[in-house]
Amino acid sequence: MFRTRIADDLDLLVRTVEPADKAHLLAGFSHLSERSRFFRFLGGVTRLSEKDLVRFTARSNSEHCAIGALNMSVVPPDPVAIARYERLDTDQESAEMAVTVIDAYQGRGVGPLLIGAIAFCAAEAGIKRFVAYVHPENRGMIQLMISLGAHIADAAEGEITFDMPLHRDAGGYPDTRAGKQMRLAYDLMAHHAPESAARPTG
Repeated sequence: MFRTRIADDLDLLVRTVEPADKAHLLAGFSHLSERSRFFRFLGGVTRLSEKDLVRFTARSNSEHCAIGALNMSVVPPDPVAIARYERLDTDQESAEMAVTVIDAYQGRGVGPLLIGAIAFCAAEAGIKRFVAYVHPENRGMIQLMISLGAHIADAAEGEITFDMPLHRDAGGYPDTRAGKQMRLAYDLMAHHAPESAARPTG
């Protein structure tokens, strides 16, 4: 899709996740701290099953999309992050979204960049909002969601539900540090991604 440099001159290749990326997914999971795993899966997940690997690396289409980032400064390239969405069966204009950034790369703008990439694809597919489930102690993700214009839809015990409006025009996102990363992703997706990648097919 595209290659870019962000904070601290981090050289990133951002592209759709493919079935052949199972090894990258396992390598990335192995570098997540126990806390990061807990926040991502809202529970004590210690390993990814074969079913998980198949689901998380399924080829993107109009119903779901997964985009990952690799650090191209090292050989072999190091898994950095992955973001994905799945359209909700109960609301075709909404999709559940999740993003995971390896601990060593957190706080460098990778998360909002990848959220921007999947938001671009989702908006092109007719999705108007992301739904994200966040643990109440995951302050970093809570702050990120708010800075991207999301609002709290529900705050049940052990889980906060965010609704995040999507825009086809990147100018609709807040003028925040994270919002600027979203706009950067939209620009890169529009100018560098092939037509087939920018608009997932069903």
